[in-house]
Amino acid sequence: MTGTSRLVGVALAMALAAGLTAGSAAAQERSKIRMVFSISANTPVLPYLVAKDTGWYEKNGLDVEEIFLVGDANALRAVIAGNGDVAQFGLTTALQAVAEGGAKIKTIASWQPRVDYQFIALKGKYKTLEDFKGTVFASGSPGDLTFELPKMVMKKHNVDFSNINFVAVGPHPDRLKALEGGKAQTSMVNMLTARRGIEDGAVDIIRAVKDDFPDFGFSFLVTTEANIADPKKHKALEILVKGAMVGARSILKDPDGAAKVLNGRIPDLSTKFIHEVLVELNRLKVWGDDGGLDKKIAQFTSDLSVQYNQLSKPVKAEDIIDTQFVDKANAELKG
Repeated sequence: MTGTSRLVGVALAMALAAGLTAGSAAAQERSKIRMVFSISANTPVLPYLVAKDTGWYEKNGLDVEEIFLVGDANALRAVIAGNGDVAQFGLTTALQAVAEGGAKIKTIASWQPRVDYQFIALKGKYKTLEDFKGTVFASGSPGDLTFELPKMVMKKHNVDFSNINFVAVGPHPDRLKALEGGKAQTSMVNMLTARRGIEDGAVDIIRAVKDDFPDFGFSFLVTTEANIADPKKHKALEILVKGAMVGARSILKDPDGAAKVLNGRIPDLSTKFIHEVLVELNRLKVWGDDGGLDKKIAQFTSDLSVQYNQLSKPVKAEDIIDTQFVDKANAELKG
């Protein structure tokens, strides 16, 4: 080989190496997101858990930092303050932030848009909401969905709740423990927790919220308008939303597999028990398998919140909802 050809060969080798390095760097470039939860691992976040714990996000280039807080208000504050990129919490809290505080936030998806809350009470002691008078009611913090929604249901049934003592008690499992430990007599929890109380022989289910407000908006993903406008965070949000939609569809198709995922996060609940609850939730069509952004649900929740004095003014659905992420995911998932 001549000197010239040797130099050409070296130059080609260096160019190839540079190309491989650049390609490798591009392949390794991953999206990152800080996901804030208002509750511990439970059914309202199961679509996400399926995508996360089965490796869908990892395979699709998203690294998720999980931040677990207690309460909707705390989750909202975290994302507005920039301590998280996107948060999961009750729709009413997002509506209040927009209507009362002018917060620049949007709901971009919902893992469980429809509520599955159940009113529960100590077994054998209470039969109706009217019987809740004089009890200690284990709830969320003031402003949280599980603090405000019980009062809305009671108002609908003309139940005077002025002598019901609403006490903030951690996440849903802790509220059940409060009843079982004698610290409270009544509460409102999700179906998984209510069924666990039934299995323990500790409580009765008194009423389902869906019987009164079937279109009431439940758990939504919220981020700031600034995060949506940021290219890197925008890409991460796209992957987050799409993955959870894949997860929701997986729950519908394979509740046994989804039950195993949740059992991995809540090992003291058997897979069989979780599976039975998921079958019921599938029947009730609670999951956001299409992204969960039904404007009818958002508008109903806003108008109802005004009617029951939870909002001073209504929020238009289009002022709180940004559908671009679910629209893109739905288009891609059809293919």
